[in-house]
Amino acid sequence: MPVSVLEGAERVELTEFEYVPVVWWKPWTWNRVAASRTTRGAEWTQDDVLMLLAAQQKADDRGSHGIEMGVATDPDNQFRFKVEGPTVDWAAQALSSRQDAYYKQYDRPGEPVSRAGHLWQVRLGDEADDGQGGGESTAGPA
Repeated sequence: MPVSVLEGAERVELTEFEYVPVVWWKPWTWNRVAASRTTRGAEWTQDDVLMLLAAQQKADDRGSHGIEMGVATDPDNQFRFKVEGPTVDWAAQALSSRQDAYYKQYDRPGEPVSRAGHLWQVRLGDEADDGQGGGESTAGPA
């Protein structure tokens, strides 16, 4: 969504009418609407596009660690970086573990079963869950 819309700007809308006289000797019938055409201004202003491009360029200048490359490669910063972690994505870990267990029962040496088209769901369960995860079928692979 463009910044200008978030700031409350409304799109310009222009409606043009095409008139035709119906009966020339009856003035009350003159200029009936024959057609109308509504055009809307661009949703993204030039400033919106420039701000988006600037943000994209700034994001493109970041390394996989999320730090701008100019800062990451500055020799003055060589010993200033602190690394924290790792942080575990527990949902991704549970999904990977469940997928490995599921496919292991169907895989043969040198001939893994196709994983194409299989959809998996991860949801946050409560204490009453059986721990099996949700959504996947227990039947063999399709």
